[in-house]
Amino acid sequence: FEFVGEVCALRILPPDRKVSEVLALLEATDTDGRRLGEILVACHAITPRELDEGLAAQRLARDAGTPAPLGEVLVNESLAPRAAVNGALERQGRGDEARFVRVRADKLDALINLVGELVIAGAGIAVKAQRFDDESLSESATAMGELIEDIRNGALSLRMTPVGESFARFKRVIRDVSAELGKEVALEVVGGDTEIDKSVAEQIGDPLMHLVRNALDHGLETPQERVAAGKPARGTLRLSAVHEAGGVLITIEDDGRGIRRDRVLARAIERGILPADARPGDDEIDDLIFAPGFSTADQVTNLSGRGVGMDVVRRNIEALRGSVRLESRAGLGTRVHIRLPLTLAIIDGFLVRVGATAFALPLDHVVECVEGAAPQAAGTGIMTLRDAPLPVIDLASLFEIERDPEARGSIVVVSQGDAQVGIAVDHLLGEFQTVIKPLGAVFKRIRCIGGSTILGSGEVGLVVDVPALMQYATEQCGN
Repeated sequence: FEFVGEVCALRILPPDRKVSEVLALLEATDTDGRRLGEILVACHAITPRELDEGLAAQRLARDAGTPAPLGEVLVNESLAPRAAVNGALERQGRGDEARFVRVRADKLDALINLVGELVIAGAGIAVKAQRFDDESLSESATAMGELIEDIRNGALSLRMTPVGESFARFKRVIRDVSAELGKEVALEVVGGDTEIDKSVAEQIGDPLMHLVRNALDHGLETPQERVAAGKPARGTLRLSAVHEAGGVLITIEDDGRGIRRDRVLARAIERGILPADARPGDDEIDDLIFAPGFSTADQVTNLSGRGVGMDVVRRNIEALRGSVRLESRAGLGTRVHIRLPLTLAIIDGFLVRVGATAFALPLDHVVECVEGAAPQAAGTGIMTLRDAPLPVIDLASLFEIERDPEARGSIVVVSQGDAQVGIAVDHLLGEFQTVIKPLGAVFKRIRCIGGSTILGSGEVGLVVDVPALMQYATEQCGN
C-alpha cells in the first residue's frame, strides 16, 4: 500500500478476533501508574506512532477550542477500536481505586494533632536524657527523635494538595466575569502541581478569588483600549505557584494598565487618609490599596466599588502567617505576590533565648548566626556584615525583656525574599521541631509574634513572625 501513502490516510484495523486478544492481553497488563496511551501501546492495541498521531490530533482539537479526551480522539481518528479503549479505561480505573484510600478530613486532623503531641513528648525525653548525662539514653532519645521526624514529615505529606486544584475553580469565574465586562482574557497556570497544606489551600481560596476579580475589573483593559495602546486585544492573566524558602510563593499577574497611582493618591486625599500636601513614594501609594474601605471605582457594581476586599485579603493572608506584596508598572501590568507557609501545624525551628524567654525562628528563614556579636541597645540599629549594612532588631528592647547580663550576645540573620535582617539574642539553642499553637485572643494583636510552642522542658516559647519583624525593621530604619 505504499503507493497510496501520499494521497490518503490508510488504517488497517485488526479483525474482531484480534480485539478479543487485545482485551485478554489487557487483563494481564500492569496498569499501575500508567496513562491511557501507554496502556494501549503495552497491550498492542495501537503502535507508538499511532499514539503520537493521536496526541497531535488531541492538541489540534484543544487549540481549536474543542478539547476531547485521548480515548475519544483515538476512536474518532480510527487509530484504536472503541472496545480496546473502553477496556483500557476500565482497567485503569480499577488500578486507581486499588491505589487510593479515602480518609475523612477530621481523622487526618486528629492524626496531625497527635503527631504534634508526640513531637513535644519526644523533645521532653531529649531534655531529660541530656540532664541525666546518660550516653545510652541519649542515643535512644536521638534515634527516637529521628523516627518522630520521619513520622511528622509523613503525616504532614498526607495533607498536602496541589495548589492547581484551587486555581482550577477560577476558569469559570474568569470566563463569566470577562464576558460581563466585555473583555477577552486568556488564563495561564504555571506550577499547578506545587503542593500546599490542605488547610492553607482551603483558606486561601477567597483571597485569591478577590485578587483575580480585581485583576479582571481594574487591571485588564477592554479590547479596544488594548489595541489603541499597541497590545493584543486579548489580555493575559497568569496564576503561578512555586516553592520558595520553605513556603509557597503564589503570583497573580496581568498585562493590563497597571495601578493608576494618581487616582489612588487623589482618592486617598479625598477620603482623608492622607493630607493634601502628602508626597508618598510609589510603594506607599500601592500600600494604600489595602486600607480599609478604600476603592477607586466611580460606582458600585457587582465586582467593585464597595470598599470591601483588599484589606480583608491582607488580613486573611496574614492570619495564615503569610504576606502579600504588590508590584506594578504603568501600562505593563500588575503582580501580586503572596507568600504562604507550607503547613500551619509543625515546622522546623531555630530556638534562641532572650533573658528568660525562649523564641523559635522558622528555620527556613535563618541564613546564619554571628556568635559573640554585641546586641543593639536601642531596639533597631545597623551593623556591618561582610562590608554590607544589615538592619538589626533587639528582641529584648522590642518586647521589653530584661536581658541576661552574663550573655555575650549573638546575631541571627534571617531572610525574606531578597531582604535580610539581623536579630539580636542572648543565647543560641539550636534546631527544634516546633509545634505551633495559636495565641489566645488577648495576645492576638501582638506584632511580630505568630504563635506559641511548648518546649521539651514544658516551658512556653514564642514563634517569631519573620515577615512582620522584617516589615517592622524596614519602618524603623526608614524613620
